[in-house]
Amino acid sequence: EFRHVPQGAGEAETTNITSLAHFGDGPLWLGYYSGRIERFEAGRLHVVPGDGRLPGMVRAMARTRDGVVWVATDTGPRRIEGGRVVPLTHEWAYPSDESEFLVVDREGTLWVATGHSLVFLREGDRAITEVALPLSDDVAMTVGPDGRVWVSDARLGTFALPAGLARASTVALRTVATPTEPLFAKRLLFDAS
Repeated sequence: EFRHVPQGAGEAETTNITSLAHFGDGPLWLGYYSGRIERFEAGRLHVVPGDGRLPGMVRAMARTRDGVVWVATDTGPRRIEGGRVVPLTHEWAYPSDESEFLVVDREGTLWVATGHSLVFLREGDRAITEVALPLSDDVAMTVGPDGRVWVSDARLGTFALPAGLARASTVALRTVATPTEPLFAKRLLFDAS
């Protein structure tokens, strides 16, 4: 049911929302151009603990099965764990200082477009694996009805990753054909039916 929620205490600081996420239960998460993150619960906006602000625009949010909310920002991915925003340390082996988009597939693998490549983090791992797939800095991703990760890249177009790619012992895509006029989308969404 939709209803108007008047602004007041706990109101959004801006209307420039750059990311929305709902994980099937619990609150609606809002990410802002300013780097602020809020949760909408029980008719009120709640700032994520701390000052609720990340260094960079919030581009996308996803939750892994362990309850950690991952946030893609233009200054790299962050984790919201135990109510705190936690940056990735060097031990994660994240290969970039930015993140364009991220999703979690049905197997619990986190996929991140870094601004120049595609990486993933298998459930339970603490080190990121890079896929030999050069991406642009304009990428959207989603998980399709069949469980495959779909990527829409400004240069390569829109395509599905091979099923089981994150389980492979050697992670490389032979080639992704670059169409002369790629079909590219800023956001991807599949109908559940």
